[in-house]
Amino acid sequence: MTTIHAEVGLGASAPDAELRGAGGNTVFLSSYWDEQPLVLVLLNDLHAEASADRVYTLRDAHETFDEAGGAIVVVARNAIDDITAFRSERNVGFAILSDGLGSAHLAYAVPSNGVATFVIDKGGTIRYAHRGSGPLETPSTWTIIDAVCGLTGAAIERPEPAAVLPLEPAPLHDDPARPSFVTGAAVRPTVENNYVCPKCGNTAYEVSKMASTGGWISRIFNFQYKTFAAITCTACNFTELYRTKAGTLANIADIVVGR
Repeated sequence: MTTIHAEVGLGASAPDAELRGAGGNTVFLSSYWDEQPLVLVLLNDLHAEASADRVYTLRDAHETFDEAGGAIVVVARNAIDDITAFRSERNVGFAILSDGLGSAHLAYAVPSNGVATFVIDKGGTIRYAHRGSGPLETPSTWTIIDAVCGLTGAAIERPEPAAVLPLEPAPLHDDPARPSFVTGAAVRPTVENNYVCPKCGNTAYEVSKMASTGGWISRIFNFQYKTFAAITCTACNFTELYRTKAGTLANIADIVVGR
């Protein structure tokens, strides 16, 4: 019967479970929330597209969860050898545990075709709970990060939406002392810098801030939830990306092109 377990939710004690970890060793789920809040995600088949996408999203946000002070553990019904290969091939840094008998899924009332996400505090109490009736019904990553921050007190800066670079070259003012602006970024004339476009030789550029927050491109290159400075040639639109931290956009050109 699963009706008792269906009541496991906010404020309830998180059920423990005996699972298989790396190398087939026995692991108790409770060992992961002893030292820091735990983001627990229960999936079924890792090779299902929706489940794999869920892992990719968590993988790409792993650094942000570290900053928030929370650990990530995924529990799947795949065999441990299959899980080990999956983690290695897809560069997953957090634990994925095997629930071959389905005991954890049963304890947390996760349906056979569903997915669930919980945030558990260090005392083993569930502070956030979301159960999806299907594999696509999942909470946003920032919702989970916020739940972790609510427990740790961490403040995480959210990335701004990515800027869309212009398709056509931006016109320059005749007066080099008056820079043009494209997508909010100043065009730097040649008298202000040593920049030379490696594609066309143009000496004017613009600097834009962008953030990768999802999508298949950022998933492939494993840089979701990271911020970048984009230095773009105003003549041919050739663009170079430089990863930045908060507050460094203003001086990225000083570092890259030596203004």
